[in-house]
Amino acid sequence: MKVKEGDRAFTVIARERILRVLQTTAKVRSSLLLSPADVSLVDTEAIWDTGATNTAISETLAAKLNLKPVGRVDVKGANATATVDVFLIDIVLPNHVGFKNHRVTSAQLRSPVGLLIGMDIICRGDFVITNVKDNTVFSFRMPSSGPVVDFVKLIKKKLP
Repeated sequence: MKVKEGDRAFTVIARERILRVLQTTAKVRSSLLLSPADVSLVDTEAIWDTGATNTAISETLAAKLNLKPVGRVDVKGANATATVDVFLIDIVLPNHVGFKNHRVTSAQLRSPVGLLIGMDIICRGDFVITNVKDNTVFSFRMPSSGPVVDFVKLIKKKLP
């Protein structure tokens, strides 16, 4: 899998395979610091989940960063509802777009994944997935900009 970065975008290319999980790296740190500039961002693996309303951090990474909860909230998963901690973190995506003081919930994620990117972040940009010739390519840019990707228009252009 190869990640190509642009000024405000990145593209993940999986050669000769269809990806069932969309994954990149990300950088995170606690937002609740007296001087955040003095604390380095920590690298982690991130999965992109269009079925998740909000972004979540693994319990393991939250403990490693010594995060302090700013509240608790009920979250609904596929099989259950749970009350979990809410944290404030800074996030930097592969396209170097950052989110300061971003609210995330605690989640049980499998190592080495420390972050689940949800629709609260995905919908702030343009997100495209293609699987041409059994090669998954997904791309994200932020902020959202043109041209708009419209497969119906592309198909109609090719019709006689």
